[in-house]
Amino acid sequence: RGRALELAQALAQLVLCPHADPPCGECPACRRVRERTHPDVAWIEPQRKSREIDVEQIRALTQQIALTSYGGGWKAAIVLFADCLNENAANALLKTLEEPPPQTLLILVTDAPQFLPTTIRSRCQYLALPPEDPPLREDWRAAVMDGLRRGRAPQPLEALIAAAGMAALLKDVKTALEKEFAESEPSKTEDARREHEVWEARVRARSLEVREQLFELMLWWHRDLLLAVLGLPDALLHFRDDAPVLRQQAAQLDYPRALQHLAGVEAMRRRLELNVPELAVLEADQLAALS
Repeated sequence: RGRALELAQALAQLVLCPHADPPCGECPACRRVRERTHPDVAWIEPQRKSREIDVEQIRALTQQIALTSYGGGWKAAIVLFADCLNENAANALLKTLEEPPPQTLLILVTDAPQFLPTTIRSRCQYLALPPEDPPLREDWRAAVMDGLRRGRAPQPLEALIAAAGMAALLKDVKTALEKEFAESEPSKTEDARREHEVWEARVRARSLEVREQLFELMLWWHRDLLLAVLGLPDALLHFRDDAPVLRQQAAQLDYPRALQHLAGVEAMRRRLELNVPELAVLEADQLAALS
């Protein structure tokens, strides 16, 4: 979302910068866009308590952009976390999207476009930015890889312990990210940061990105395990350096079981996307592997 926000600012500067094309980024107009103080740029984001964008915010937005611009030229409206539009807000925005006022740029920013109503998506020009995930921290990667190399737990108690270990890792990830983002905003008190919707969303978004990276490791491992069960050459493996361990684990499996394990990781990821408690999902997967 960071690059999407930068792009939204750059597009607003493009229509408001009086000096250059592309925008200079340094003039008072460009600086005021960046600082969110430009009178011809409206910023909308979710309410702190409800974590939604409500219809009153959209009505205020449409009234603001219907007015003549202060500079006598373009106006812009930037909606952050657009997937948080509630139903009434989304419906109120439709007419403006269909017939925006002259010289008005409307920008919707989201990292979850699938949660936008179809009626909203169909009225927008969609621009997808490539992912920009920071490198996965080595200790988190090592923790997952160590578990994969040990293989599936053979007994229920060991399976539950393994699930608890993975849940603890995911909790440690969130705690570390909260600390990281707190250190990036030293001027704010902890209470102010925690009450700030954007700060919370940044922590959650990055936590989900890390979780996805960890699950990618698991998917690649079980895909390699399936290839090893099929007896395919090591050159096709993603984790070629772990070929001996994969071959050893594959010797204990048949094709249906290896396929079940791979499908289990995918099922875990889908359930977690539905906000099912992490420990419950991990325990269910570990125990299902024993059946």
